[in-house]
Amino acid sequence: MNFAPKFPIGVTFINQLNQRSFAAHTRKLNLEIIDEFEFNSNSFYTLAFLTTK
Repeated sequence: MNFAPKFPIGVTFINQLNQRSFAAHTRKLNLEIIDEFEFNSNSFYTLAFLTTK
C-alpha cells in the first residue's frame, strides 16, 4: 500500500532508553529527530520521514 499521496510525512516515537531501535531508525532508515518529549516518566524522541523516498 502506498501512503505517500495521502500522507507525505510519517512520524513515530522511540523511548530514549531503546538505543537499538534508535540506531535502526536513524542510521539504517535515516529518520530525523524532530522533537523530544516526556511521558509517564519516560523520555522519547519524535522522528519523522518522507514517505516518497
